[in-house]
Amino acid sequence: MKVDFMIIGAQKCATTTLFDILNKHPQLEGCAEKEPGFFAKKNWQSSLNSYHQLYKERDGAIYFEASTQYTFYPHIDNKNLIADLYQYNPNLKFIYLVRSPIDRIISSYIHGYQREFIKKDINQELMNNPFFIDISMYATQIRPYIKMFQRENVLVIDFDDFTSDQYKVVNQVCQFLNIELETSMLTQNQHSNKSLGNVKLKKQYTKTFNLLKKMSHSLPSSINDILKRTIRDSGLFTGEKITKKPSLTPETISFIQEQLRSDIDELEDIMGRSLASWK
Repeated sequence: MKVDFMIIGAQKCATTTLFDILNKHPQLEGCAEKEPGFFAKKNWQSSLNSYHQLYKERDGAIYFEASTQYTFYPHIDNKNLIADLYQYNPNLKFIYLVRSPIDRIISSYIHGYQREFIKKDINQELMNNPFFIDISMYATQIRPYIKMFQRENVLVIDFDDFTSDQYKVVNQVCQFLNIELETSMLTQNQHSNKSLGNVKLKKQYTKTFNLLKKMSHSLPSSINDILKRTIRDSGLFTGEKITKKPSLTPETISFIQEQLRSDIDELEDIMGRSLASWK
């Protein structure tokens, strides 16, 4: 088997929601770990079989995963990632969701704070940690994929379009994948992995959680549901829920906008639409 397409980010742009929706399609088979980040690691070739074991193989299936790490450049171990993906499957397709950088950055900060990766105030963190800006340089992240795999194999989706009309965007994705839309995939206002008002996995339990998810992949649905509830009620997740967005100072907002201005201009050319509200 070979994975056929990937949702590659951007982080906190509804990638989990799209993954969950697509995973309901009868032709699609999602990875047991939604975000394995397999190819972001060096020497992935030596453990390719274990990666493929994360999928239920069946005739006619279209296999996919969703790893936002694939658009974390330069914050990944495998700097040869895109060439390696081409080596693995030159016919791969990619879906990339983008979002107003300010909104994405705030959501990313909340996510990192809840998972206990971040301790500083949001303004201190953003002014001193280049990760948040780098991941928001959408054109910089997606341009190498377009160059390697060609524009017709890369679908860029605006987060606002997706949240305002999931049916329309999911239909667009199905056309991109050459499959028929199944209306049963969609439930009203589906939103997975929300930052506000939600609990997050503590960072020290990531490996344990992924192992449990891998085990659950082969269990009957009734037992799987029990396991999911047990995991959710366990001590693996932080009990703190953030219900109010942290505030950015005017200086921080200006800093973000100035850093991203030229990249947004380039993304407008890629998407063929105005993103003036982001500037």
